[in-house]
Amino acid sequence: MIYFADRKFNILGSASPVMKDGYKLLEDKLTEEIETFTSNYDGTLLVDDESILEVTTMVSVGNYILYVDDFGENRYYTITDSVLNRKNGEISFQSDAAGLDLL
Repeated sequence: MIYFADRKFNILGSASPVMKDGYKLLEDKLTEEIETFTSNYDGTLLVDDESILEVTTMVSVGNYILYVDDFGENRYYTITDSVLNRKNGEISFQSDAAGLDLL
């Protein structure tokens, strides 16, 4: 489960591949580059006409993605890009590790 938060860490919504609560996470990908100390998290959410405003607000550039990894570590990412595809009913996002942003 991942959470979306605004710049004041107010939770705006959540997403998961199994969609118990929140929105459906269709695909996600974590990329970590040891040599450059960078980490990126990208994904795609399912969106319908009724939820389009809420979801686009959730994944607005500058907002955060928060989750706990498999090792129990809190992860924070800043959304750097989001693209809505109305035809497919999807919104894709890209984010970078927010470590420096949070300092």
